[in-house]
Amino acid sequence: MRLKSIAVVAMVLVIQELAGCCIRQHRDEPLYPTNVSGWKTRNDRGVTALGDFVLKKNETIDNGKVQVKILDLVAPDACAEAGAFQRNARARIQFVSLTNQKVMCDDLFAENGMGTLSALGGCPSFSESGISVVYVSDINLKEGWVFFELRK
Repeated sequence: MRLKSIAVVAMVLVIQELAGCCIRQHRDEPLYPTNVSGWKTRNDRGVTALGDFVLKKNETIDNGKVQVKILDLVAPDACAEAGAFQRNARARIQFVSLTNQKVMCDDLFAENGMGTLSALGGCPSFSESGISVVYVSDINLKEGWVFFELRK
């Protein structure tokens, strides 16, 4: 009887321990994009894209007014609630004004998500850049790159 009680207590402890843990999920990394335009303005269904780019951590691009730099790549948090921002891979992207070298914006942008660059979004001086939206298509954490589009 005593052995049975110990087994039950041990099983309860194991179940409690497992319930508090997050199970690491397999992540399918995206393939490197085959069509990257760079700074090439195009209109598609009323959306003006200024270009799409692939950058690795610490790489930069600029259009003569604004420099865009990938500061970091952040893995998804398996413990975050379903649908939460943290549940996605994220890229920390920084925007610097080339006229005065001031950081205009430095924020996290989620994979398969859009971020608006405005005073409401924490980027008060962003209207001068001509860029108002960042759309992150893919983040490959193993190879360390971000595929994103800048929109007007």
